[in-house]
Amino acid sequence: TLNEELESRVSELTDELAGTLNVGTSTTIAAYWLPHLLEGFKRLYPRVIPRVMVGNSAYIEGKVASRELDLGLIEIVTDNPTLERRTAGRDDLMVICSPDHPLAAHQRLDAPTLAEHPFITREPGNAIRDLAESYFEAAGFGPEDLTIAAELGSLAAVKHLARDGFGFGIASRAAIQRDLCDKLLVAIPLDPPLYTPLEVIFPKDRFRSRLIVTFADFATETLQQLGKALDKKTAKD
Repeated sequence: TLNEELESRVSELTDELAGTLNVGTSTTIAAYWLPHLLEGFKRLYPRVIPRVMVGNSAYIEGKVASRELDLGLIEIVTDNPTLERRTAGRDDLMVICSPDHPLAAHQRLDAPTLAEHPFITREPGNAIRDLAESYFEAAGFGPEDLTIAAELGSLAAVKHLARDGFGFGIASRAAIQRDLCDKLLVAIPLDPPLYTPLEVIFPKDRFRSRLIVTFADFATETLQQLGKALDKKTAKD
């Protein structure tokens, strides 16, 4: 709105960042990375009001491209020419299942082994679904070769069914840390490994306020630091 734009301009003149920031984030980033990110940013800039929209990566990419959001945090590498992107790191994708599931005994899991078990997948447009499908296709398994247990619109639902033994899921390492600590799920690395990118995106050709640039810089740096801390924790475990 005009008032929000005015507040943003005035804050730039007074050197204190303020105003509303419309941020979109994928469901996985919202589950683990976003709370750390917002907490750190609000400590530095208490007068900024983040407004967060959560959806799958393709949906958020579309909202940033159509200027409905100032900035997005997604898990796909966009090739949209109207968007600027910054790579903020990557996260390992892991197979998740119940500790009682036959797959839980494996040290690493490849596509042929996984294809013998029911797969709890995500909804179309979800970045991890796209990566998983490409992973299986590279090993010669099309969608028709997989036994789909369910197609779900949230990571929480995938984890719930996996915990109850209905099949395996594929999830970001960051998003399953609490479940692993509570021993509700087991996570097994893929062979070969599979990663999801962490990307910060914003429109290329619109007026870019200092608030958007500052948040993009902060998000990129913070996601990189959180990723390194997670690597150390995983290596220790």
